[in-house]
Amino acid sequence: MNTGPGTPETPAAEPLLVLPEENQWGRRIRWTRRFLVNKPLGAVGAGIVLFMFFLTAFGSFLTPYNPIDMDFFAKLESPSTTHPLGTDLYGRDVLSNIIGGAKISIYVGFASVIIGTGLGAVWGLTSGYSGGRYDLISQRFIDVLQSIPTLALALVIVASLGSSLNNIVIAISIGLIATAARVVRSSAIVIRNMDYILAAVAMGASWQRIVFSHVMPNSFAPYLIVATAALGGAILQEASLSFLGVGVPPPHPSWGRMLSGIGRDYFLIAPWMSLSPGLAIVFVVLAFNLFGDALRDVLDPRLRGTGRR
Repeated sequence: MNTGPGTPETPAAEPLLVLPEENQWGRRIRWTRRFLVNKPLGAVGAGIVLFMFFLTAFGSFLTPYNPIDMDFFAKLESPSTTHPLGTDLYGRDVLSNIIGGAKISIYVGFASVIIGTGLGAVWGLTSGYSGGRYDLISQRFIDVLQSIPTLALALVIVASLGSSLNNIVIAISIGLIATAARVVRSSAIVIRNMDYILAAVAMGASWQRIVFSHVMPNSFAPYLIVATAALGGAILQEASLSFLGVGVPPPHPSWGRMLSGIGRDYFLIAPWMSLSPGLAIVFVVLAFNLFGDALRDVLDPRLRGTGRR
């Protein structure tokens, strides 16, 4: 374009300086390294949790025997190279039953937590954001749920529906609804008064869009903490129900059922029958609790830098 004698030439636009984006994998590696250094107990718990997932995925290839196969010529054998954790009264390999029970525990734990805390989170979100009479009535129902011991509630539900794997998941998940609803509701009440929520309301956004597009993502951190902490309790409840005789039905292996019955009757003769599942329950529940506690310290800004382990 030609310019006149008195018209200054328009300078060419300088190219924008494009900063290289931070490597996502590098950021994740640095975050993982900081987590391992600052939260060693949480890292140990996370390692046990990953090992549980490994057993769940590849346990069928690792079990030396079929968990339900009986060998009456090898009953009550002490731990040896053939049976690393010994055998029970029916000659079943204890190690194979421990690995098989890990699959059941992971399935029941995660399924019940996803259903229970998921329903509780949606209930808490809508209750906390809506407020008013709906919130008041909802909290009274939650008070009733929290007043009932979770194990007693699960016993009643399983006795009513029958003893099956999916019924146990339903029974445990109902007991998890109230805690998740309370925590997420508290977060939603704080978030609904933020400036960006008020701006969205002023722009005419519907409450469904505000709740599920703005309030829910910002309430995910406390929900994740509650869900992680509830995993250990769900696994312990499944073991408790099986110990009481209303849990996972045979022939599915179960840590709780291994502790009860013949494991308890033959404790003085064959202690490995009870010690192995008992230690498995202790380590797994402790691992989920340690990991959940460390995750809370990392995700909760009020606890960052406090030196908690």
